[in-house]
Amino acid sequence: MPPRMSSHWDFYFFVVDGKPCSTMLDLGLITLAPVATRPWLLCVRIPLLKPRSDGLTDNAEAEELGKLEETLQRAISVGCDAQFVGRMTWNGTRDLFFYARSTEGFGQAMQAALGKQPARRIVTQVREDKEWLHYLEVLFPGPIEQRWMADRRVVEELKKAGDRVEQPRVIDHTASFPSERQAEAFAGECRALRFEVQVRATDDGSAWAVQANRKDVAELVHIHEIVANLETLADECGGKYEGWGCPVARDADA
Repeated sequence: MPPRMSSHWDFYFFVVDGKPCSTMLDLGLITLAPVATRPWLLCVRIPLLKPRSDGLTDNAEAEELGKLEETLQRAISVGCDAQFVGRMTWNGTRDLFFYARSTEGFGQAMQAALGKQPARRIVTQVREDKEWLHYLEVLFPGPIEQRWMADRRVVEELKKAGDRVEQPRVIDHTASFPSERQAEAFAGECRALRFEVQVRATDDGSAWAVQANRKDVAELVHIHEIVANLETLADECGGKYEGWGCPVARDADA
């Protein structure tokens, strides 16, 4: 049987040739990859029947597509002793990716799964990928995508708490630096962006922390742009952006 999947599934978006690409993957497999016993990459490409204008799925097709994916995952995982690692949706197609012990049984698994589904012009691809480079270099998010995912999680938690993300409130950002000089350089950049800034040595004296706050909205697109800029500035000053937080805003007086 394939190794047990982790529960750390998540998604992110990026742009390819001017079109959005939605990627969902098992992030937890990063601690296992590459799995030497599963060197074969199996790809199943499913054409969308009614893609949106941007090439992604619409709500009407999502349910049917989800059922088809579950059937394919079950058949391929069992029939090929394979591990489902993720999927990408782009330009009117959805690709499912598996790493398998061998390619034997792939055709039979596909036939068994598709025999119960409406006809689609599904195509498959097989190639050896001992190093799991497709998972590590194509599916796994880079630093920018990881930051977007982190920002999205904070916004989702705020919404769960009843937050009106469009409501301005003071948002706190923190960054750390090896020296006071670097911290002050970052603080100057933040002040130029109209942040109120505090610089202090950490309790153990091993580093310097900068806290910058400003009134902003917590909508994902808006806050991510701010965070991405501060993260770049922190890096240029030799430090590390640590994250952001804010009180829950439930009304116009927050």
